[in-house]
Amino acid sequence: MADTPYPETKTCTTCKRTKPLSEFYKNCAHRTGYHTKCKVCVKTVKDKSPERAIWSGMKQRCCNPHNKSFVYYGARGLSVCSRWACSYENFLADMGHRPSPKHSLERRDNACGYSPDNCLWATREEQMNNRRSNVIVTAMGATHTLSQWSRITGIKVITLWQRLKLWSWSAERALSEPPLNVGPSHQRLISYEGETHTVAQWGRRCGLKCDTLNKRLKDGWSIHDALFRPLRTVCRGAPLKVANGR
Repeated sequence: MADTPYPETKTCTTCKRTKPLSEFYKNCAHRTGYHTKCKVCVKTVKDKSPERAIWSGMKQRCCNPHNKSFVYYGARGLSVCSRWACSYENFLADMGHRPSPKHSLERRDNACGYSPDNCLWATREEQMNNRRSNVIVTAMGATHTLSQWSRITGIKVITLWQRLKLWSWSAERALSEPPLNVGPSHQRLISYEGETHTVAQWGRRCGLKCDTLNKRLKDGWSIHDALFRPLRTVCRGAPLKVANGR
């Protein structure tokens, strides 16, 4: 019985495509005499460029249900366009190499998937400004995220968030009023009716402790109330009183 000749084509174990033997590297250790992966897939494995890793991660998030990020991408209906899904070369031709190691792939519209029209290279800071959970604040004729306003005004993000969400301050007041948490608490300056003194000085003049005055201002009290509203005292066996008898 004559030996059965080897076929002139072979199926790549990676891309699952049937190609002529000329598309495979020779490998004497394999029974067919050729590598199990086609030349394109072998080069792909050797290519460890950051752009290829980003391209691969993009497909994994959208197409692989076992990927830990699939719930945030593929499960939400986000997908990779057919031009990019089938070819890394197409992805690289459309996006080019990333400008710097600080740049990564970003979508302009978070409700849409990955495509040439919806993607760009962006830094982490730019990506943080495009998150769905961002707090957008419009004031003084401009609209920015809370993080951007923090960099513009020099006020901490947590301070701005507390002013807007907890204390219900207006956007203009939250962004324009200087923070109290600058320097030692007893040295913070307070201006009232043309007079400017430190917290310690106002405390001595009004008969208040520095901690009490700072807490009142932090809780959103007006400067007048913080300075002149009397303390409440509790005596044993007696109802709640006000220190000056009011």
